[in-house]
Amino acid sequence: MGIQPAMGRWFGADEDRPGHEHVVVLSDRAWRERFGARRDIVGSAVELNGFSYNVVGVMPPGFAFPHGEEMPDSLEFPRQAQLWAPLAIAPGDRGPSELAVVGRLRPNTRISQTQAELDVFAATFERMFPTAKGWSRSRAVPLRTQIVGPSTRPLLLLLGAVGLVLLIVVSNIAGLVLTRALGRRREFDVRAALGAGRRRLIRQLLAENLLLAGSGGVLGVVLAEAGIEFVRRFGPASLPRLAEVSLDPAVLAFSVAITGIAGLLFGLAPGLAAARGNLADSLRAGARILAGQFSPRLRTVLLTGQIALAVMLTIAAGLLVRTFYGLVNTERGFELDHVLTFEISLPPAKYPDPERMAQVYSRALAALQELPGVQAAGLVHAVPMGGSPDATVIRVPGRTPKPNEQPYANYMFASPAYFAAVCTPLLQGRDFRNSDTLQSVPVAIVNRAMAEALWPGESAIGKQVGVATTKYPVRTVIGVVANVKQNSLREEPAPEMYVPFTQNEIKIWPPMQTMQVAVRTIGDPGQMTASLGEALHSVDADLPLAKVSTLTTLVDASLSQPRFAMLLLVGFGVLALILASVGMYGVIAHSVAQRTQEIGIRMVLGADSGSVFRMVLAQSGRLAAVGIAIGLAGAEVGTRTLAGYLYGVRAADPLTFVAVSVAIAGVALLAGYLPARRAARLDPAIALRQE
Repeated sequence: MGIQPAMGRWFGADEDRPGHEHVVVLSDRAWRERFGARRDIVGSAVELNGFSYNVVGVMPPGFAFPHGEEMPDSLEFPRQAQLWAPLAIAPGDRGPSELAVVGRLRPNTRISQTQAELDVFAATFERMFPTAKGWSRSRAVPLRTQIVGPSTRPLLLLLGAVGLVLLIVVSNIAGLVLTRALGRRREFDVRAALGAGRRRLIRQLLAENLLLAGSGGVLGVVLAEAGIEFVRRFGPASLPRLAEVSLDPAVLAFSVAITGIAGLLFGLAPGLAAARGNLADSLRAGARILAGQFSPRLRTVLLTGQIALAVMLTIAAGLLVRTFYGLVNTERGFELDHVLTFEISLPPAKYPDPERMAQVYSRALAALQELPGVQAAGLVHAVPMGGSPDATVIRVPGRTPKPNEQPYANYMFASPAYFAAVCTPLLQGRDFRNSDTLQSVPVAIVNRAMAEALWPGESAIGKQVGVATTKYPVRTVIGVVANVKQNSLREEPAPEMYVPFTQNEIKIWPPMQTMQVAVRTIGDPGQMTASLGEALHSVDADLPLAKVSTLTTLVDASLSQPRFAMLLLVGFGVLALILASVGMYGVIAHSVAQRTQEIGIRMVLGADSGSVFRMVLAQSGRLAAVGIAIGLAGAEVGTRTLAGYLYGVRAADPLTFVAVSVAIAGVALLAGYLPARRAARLDPAIALRQE
């Protein structure tokens, strides 16, 4: 990683061998929070999993690789690496396993070259270890890509939304500057008549617009810094390196460039237009030929583009709102309220076999259940949103699957009352009992997805299923539970198979060393942490209470990214609507000012205020209709890129398209209401005298 310890050293090659691996390097955070920032920590002994480890180093602040998923508002510390110990793989034939490898490439080495070498290595490895066949393939990716991971797509979505808002802002400014220049054309003509040259007029407009753009740019940078601080505080912790986000030189350079370009572009165009034309004709015609000097088509095109972009952005925001609503209200398979979760780890030195582990787990559950305020307590390999279950290939007696179509299921140990603790409905059969031990008939509970996949149209109760290895007996299905979403609320539930933790016949399977506990309480679960810890320590004083969190917090953390993207996109959509409405108001108001004499003549010839009001409002409606039509066509194509972000709603959702169209039309009519009312109240005599 290119990082040296702040104190002490890293591991030596000899320490990565079985029997010599009892050394540890601490993170800066663990050194400060767990050991009081002791300067003499190097050389001290700490106990890990029942064994004594010698501290050989402390890493510098900020280094916590690999970064785990942080849980906002968790009741304990975020999930990050706190210390490192040697892997110390024992020699000999190994079963299937998965490990992540980090390597620094030689200079001028490409990822494709590395991948080719890994493929050769995998083929050689499979010949050396036949049991690893199919498990030894690796994919090389840059560390930057690995860290950013699934956050890339949401960030690109937000970047696209920012680009649309930027286009709306640019077209809005162009329209407003053009309208302002129209109103000052008489002033420019008088200045030219008094001797001001073309360059003088252009310099004046450039100075005015650069000053305006510079002021806006400075204010924008200040607001951006405040916005970044807001994102750092309230953004999803799953966004990688969120705390390091700042206004870097590249961003500031872009801001300066876009500000300068805006000032030059919007100052130069009106200046050149003002310096063109026949001065004598312009002075004689006065304001009556302004519309001819500056065609209103450009303003109409700009405004139509603003409305179309606002429609596209608002539809995207509406789809994400409906997606988030669908995620929050989806069938989860468990209840959130009043559930506290935490993790228990049993040191293998103290509890070397599954029987002893099962005994201490049973005593711990009994102690928890006796606490006042606890309704139910159960343990499982992974609580919902708290970890990934282990998947394994399964077998059904009497069925021979095709080589590439072997059934699989998430294989999890669980205790009696676990389903009651998280309120997962039992659809058929019975729950586990304390009498389900190694001496009784092996049993299992499957979820509905597994029952429907293996025994469609039949009852799963009484059927038999087991792991693929034939040396372990098959299990009798005694119950079917609802599908539980384990990793994400948007996932399709996978087949799952629950096994009593007291019937672990797979002696070497390590997941029993670490189990997660779900406790349903009567009151606030956050107030139960201390009493839960005391109950566990009454069973074993060394039992750690780790990763403490409420189930509500875990689900909220899983929703943090879609919530964040939704809120930002909704904010951009609202901003786009405001900008479009301001632009429309400016264009309609200026049009009314240009048509003052026309409106006066219409009134003299018999038009009443109502017809004038409807005429101006119709102009606003026509502009909105064209913009909405273009925006709907663009959204129908553009929202296809959102398909991967959506849940429970189609990209071309008719309800969202219609609702946004009605909303945009309402905003457009509201923007045209004030100019229309002003036009309807014009005095014909005053209007006819106006030049």
